[in-house]
Amino acid sequence: MSKHRDLAVADAAEQLSVAVTRLSDRTRRLVHRQQLLKAAQSVNSNIAAGFGRETLADRNSRLVIARGEAEEPIKHLRVNLASHRITANDYWPLHNRAVTIVKMLNGLMSWRGPTRSLLGALWHLAPYGTSRSGTRAIT
Repeated sequence: MSKHRDLAVADAAEQLSVAVTRLSDRTRRLVHRQQLLKAAQSVNSNIAAGFGRETLADRNSRLVIARGEAEEPIKHLRVNLASHRITANDYWPLHNRAVTIVKMLNGLMSWRGPTRSLLGALWHLAPYGTSRSGTRAIT
């Protein structure tokens, strides 16, 4: 697997998709097998689509979809565990990865970028003699 532009959540989503596919190949008796596979693959696709958008609102709308898709495998895996179609050793690593993806997406959606107050607080880091517009003052 390759890193996706150093975006940890995309890497985690790709790992989830691969792990669910391998589980599906090993265990043909899965309940909701096709939905589980599609949801796991959709997480990665929606994250990639979200980071291909230009505006924050467009990005976040795709990340909301990805978060919902990340919740779906958790539910399907829980049913398979309860019906003894997969073991706890199969369930917990996938469950934990999906929960981690949900948390990462929540964090990404709550970040709104630098605010004016933050930029003002960082103003003191500008080189001496730099005006607020970023150009050097003539001295």
